[in-house]
Amino acid sequence: MSIEAVFLDLDGVALHDNQIVPGAVEAISYIQEQGVPVMPVTGRDFKRSLWLTEPLGFKEYGVFNGGAEIASFTSQQTIWERRMSRDSAREVADLLIPYSVRMHVGKGNKLLTESTPLADITGDSLGIWAEFPTAHLTEVEVILNVMQDKHNLQYHYNHGTVEPDITGVHVTRHRADKFHTTRLLMRWLGINPINAVAVGDGDSDIPLFNAVGRGIAMENATEKLKARAHHITHDVRQRGLEQAMLEYVLQS
Repeated sequence: MSIEAVFLDLDGVALHDNQIVPGAVEAISYIQEQGVPVMPVTGRDFKRSLWLTEPLGFKEYGVFNGGAEIASFTSQQTIWERRMSRDSAREVADLLIPYSVRMHVGKGNKLLTESTPLADITGDSLGIWAEFPTAHLTEVEVILNVMQDKHNLQYHYNHGTVEPDITGVHVTRHRADKFHTTRLLMRWLGINPINAVAVGDGDSDIPLFNAVGRGIAMENATEKLKARAHHITHDVRQRGLEQAMLEYVLQS
């Protein structure tokens, strides 16, 4: 298998507690020196994550906002996006606020309590990220299923990767996800998906694994993602990304 590209999630893979983990910068740099592009695929917003992605040394493109945005590191500009309407974002946020302990709408707008005005959502949105106690999963899923059908949206969970009893959910417009957008980027760059590798840690990385030929899960990954992985590398805090790059990518 001749590797043409590596796609990796950030949090839980190259980052832990908003810090770049040891070995990540060196591993990414080494793979790129071999002529293999390394590109992030993350729920984070492009502009608001530059303080982390620039030190990590990404050189080409990345997928952001859970698949709603493709950006260029060369121009530092968004080159493609797929948004949900303002009214859709307002309705979803309004219904999720009572259950959420933290919420981000669009490019970092924060809705933390029921009293926060939805008027802050003034335009179409790249997506909604909400964190809620896992005990409310049933109620939240009912809401999301109704909103998905009504507004042509989709959602992906991250169970236990935020905190043990907290579930995160990323809501985006239909087909604005890690599968479709990563495949779109590969098509633009002439990359054969079979010859691409992904590294991830959460349930939201399952679509990313489905988009490539080989998936590598971190030891700290969810059990669902590990079940889809071809390899399991060390924990993010034990140089797992470095092992993934040097042992599983280079030796493929």
